[in-house]
Amino acid sequence: MLQALGIDGIDLLDEPEPCVARGTPLGLPSLPVLVKAGGFGDDGMLPRLCHLVRHPPAGPPPDRGDHA
Repeated sequence: MLQALGIDGIDLLDEPEPCVARGTPLGLPSLPVLVKAGGFGDDGMLPRLCHLVRHPPAGPPPDRGDHA
């Protein structure tokens, strides 16, 4: 889907929920992107993720020390 929009990659920021990646498209740092596979998560996961996109935390995400 992202390739169809001309997006070649994502700058990953963190993992706000288990197995959910948050980042921004390369070249578009103001556009938040969440990547999640289907089939898991509780009933509150999507509302929490929507809240995160609408109200991102101030400052940079915590450094997890696992950068490639």
